[in-house]
Order: sequence, then structure tokens, then C-alpha cells
Amino acid sequence: MLAYCACRVVFSIPVLVISSFLSFTFISHAGDPTAKATKTTLQFTIRQGRELELGRQEDPGHIQGLRLYLAELHRPEERRRLA
Repeated sequence: MLAYCACRVVFSIPVLVISSFLSFTFISHAGDPTAKATKTTLQFTIRQGRELELGRQEDPGHIQGLRLYLAELHRPEERRRLA
């Protein structure tokens, strides 16, 4: 029984090494599918930030809504009743 277990272990080591090597090779050749999208998104975000700093573009809608909400929170009660 001990010889059988030793034989199984000895034969499993090359199988694990070969399968690991093949898996690594196939995955590394596949490349990064998000590399192009991430680069494009990052460039767009940087460009959009620069345009916002220079005043060429309005704030995104969610930022405008947040500013309106915060302005409404800080209004005095009299103004809220009149509006």
C-alpha cells in the first residue's frame, strides 16, 4: 500500500508542474482584456477633469443634483416656506 501511495505522488508531481506551466502560458498569451478600456477611461477622466477646472464643461448631473440638495438643506426656514 505504501508503494502504491508513493507511486501516485511521484507521478502526480510532473502532472502538476506541466499543467501549471500550460495554464500560465495560455493565460499570459490571452492578455488583459480591460487594458484598452482602462486606458481610454483614464484618459477621458483626466481630460474631463481639466475641462472642469478650466470652466469649459458643466459639472456632471449627479454633482449638480448634490449641490442643489445641499443648498436646499442650508436654506433658512422662511425661504423654504415661501418657495
